Amino acid sequence: MIALATSAHAAPFLWDGGGVDNNWSTANNWISNTAPSTAANDYGFSGSVGLASNADGATAWAVSSLVFTPYAGAFTLTGTTLNLGATGIVNKSTANQTIANAIVLQASTIFSTATTGGLSLGGLISGASGGINKTGPGTLT
Repeated sequence: MIALATSAHAAPFLWDGGGVDNNWSTANNWISNTAPSTAANDYGFSGSVGLASNADGATAWAVSSLVFTPYAGAFTLTGTTLNLGATGIVNKSTANQTIANAIVLQASTIFSTATTGGLSLGGLISGASGGINKTGPGTLT
């Protein structure tokens, strides 16, 4: 069982990378074989399939949380803007996770590196004046 931070928005979507591409809109890339909408959701990433994950489309994705499980390989997320909620991004893996998307903070947001795995943010970060709160021993770049 994969434990994720949950919110009141929706059940988490768990990535398995089983689709013909690495797009978030491809149903078979999610364990439920149901594509998420761009409405607020929690997203979990585990394993080593589809490591180049793409938040595709012209509309920003509302993300309550992004959680990389202890079993996650080194993911690189790309694509459109992520409107990120307060729960933020949690890396429970020892692998470094890269988020190249632009991020719009919807509230004061937590970036957590629960292990030695780091988080690398490569896109423009804007939004809430409360800023970024970093927790955990890994690096945040």
